[in-house]
Amino acid sequence: MTDDIPVEASEQQPPPENPASVLAACRVQQELSLESVASSLKLTKRMLQTLENGDFDSLPGDTFTRGYIRSYARLLGLDPNRLALDYDRLRGIETRERKVSDISKVENVRGGHMLLKVSTLAVVLAILLSLFFWWREHQPTSLSERAGYPQDSLLQDNEDIAVDALNLPEPLQRINGERLVTEPLGTDISAEPELAVDESALEADLPSAPETDNVDRATETGASEQSAAGAGNRLQISFSADCWVQVSSLGGQVLHSELMRAGQSLDLQHDSGMALVLGAAEAVASARFNGEDIQLTRNGQQSGVVRIRLGE
Repeated sequence: MTDDIPVEASEQQPPPENPASVLAACRVQQELSLESVASSLKLTKRMLQTLENGDFDSLPGDTFTRGYIRSYARLLGLDPNRLALDYDRLRGIETRERKVSDISKVENVRGGHMLLKVSTLAVVLAILLSLFFWWREHQPTSLSERAGYPQDSLLQDNEDIAVDALNLPEPLQRINGERLVTEPLGTDISAEPELAVDESALEADLPSAPETDNVDRATETGASEQSAAGAGNRLQISFSADCWVQVSSLGGQVLHSELMRAGQSLDLQHDSGMALVLGAAEAVASARFNGEDIQLTRNGQQSGVVRIRLGE
C-alpha cells in the first residue's frame, strides 16, 4: 500500500511583458509619430527608437530608463507603475530604490546643529568680552598721571623741608646753614632718577601691540592656507539641448541626477573623483573638469550615451 503525498501546485506568476513593445504598439495604435512623442518627452528620436527596440543596455542606466518608461506610459495613458515593475522583473532587479527619508527629520537635525553653533559662538564672545574688560581694568590710566604722582609728592616734601628750616633757632641756623641748604638740593637730585626710572619702565611696557599684530597676521595667513587647501575637484557642464545627467562619487554616492534643459549649466565640486553619465552627449555645449576640457567623442562622434570616470 502506498501513501499518496499531496503536491501543492505553486502559483506561478505570468512572465513579464516587455514594456518596450507595449509602448511601441500603443503609440502606433494612437497614430502618434516618433517625432511628436520625442518632442513631448524631451528626448531625441534616436533614444526613443532605442527604448522601443528594447535595447536597454544602450540607455543611461536603470534609473534613467525607468523614468523614460514612466513618462512614456503617462503620455500614452498607460499604467506607469505596472510597466516599471515589468521592466524590473525583465531586467532581474529585485531591490527597488530605497524610500527617501522624511524631510522634517533632516530639518530637525540641522536645526539642532544650528542651535549648538549659535550657543557656542555666544559663549566664545562672552569669554572674549570678559577678557577685554579685565585687561582694561588692569591697564594704567595714562602716562601723564603715572609721571605726575612722584612730582606732586616731591613738591610736598620740599615744602615741608622749607618750613622746618624757617622754624629753627638762629644759632642752629648759623651752624647748620650749609646742611640746611644742601639737603633740599640732595632731595631734588635723588627724586629725578626715580622719575627717569618710572618713564623707562613705562616705555618698556608700551611696545606690546606690535607682537599682537604679528600673531594676528600669522593667524590670518594660516586660515587662508587652510581654506586654499580645502578646495576639491570641480565639474562644469553647459547644455545646448535637453540631456539626462547623473554624477556620482567613485564610491557610488549619487551627487546629482536630473534632466538638464537647454541653456542650463551644472557647476559641481567634490573632494574626490567623480563618475559622469550623460544621456545625450550631443546636447553638451562644453564640459570641463578642473579647468580642462572633457573629451565626449565616441567613434569619432559626440553623440549617444557617455560614461566617464574623472579624477581617478
